[in-house]
Amino acid sequence: MASLFGAPLWLQLIVFAGSSFASLGFLRPIARRHLSMPHAIRTGAAALVGAPAIVLQRVDSNGGLVRIGGEEWTARPYVPDQVLEPGMQVEVAEISGANSARL
Repeated sequence: MASLFGAPLWLQLIVFAGSSFASLGFLRPIARRHLSMPHAIRTGAAALVGAPAIVLQRVDSNGGLVRIGGEEWTARPYVPDQVLEPGMQVEVAEISGANSARL
């Protein structure tokens, strides 16, 4: 912007640095708020983290099947040597892939 008015290079650099720090100071709090969105606002797969699920088929390190919110998902336990039997209620710890959850 300063170069449009024919300002010397040193002034252009000062204007650049000042505007960079000002924009960082303005945008950083907004970005931090978006990174820590509450669970109620999350959408898509991110909204399923923390949701309850029911084990439909035995879930072990090789996989299994659970129902999350009316949909069937393939699943693996969060702890690799854990085995979850059908009928157990579990909580979704992580979504990895299109239809795969870690419990």
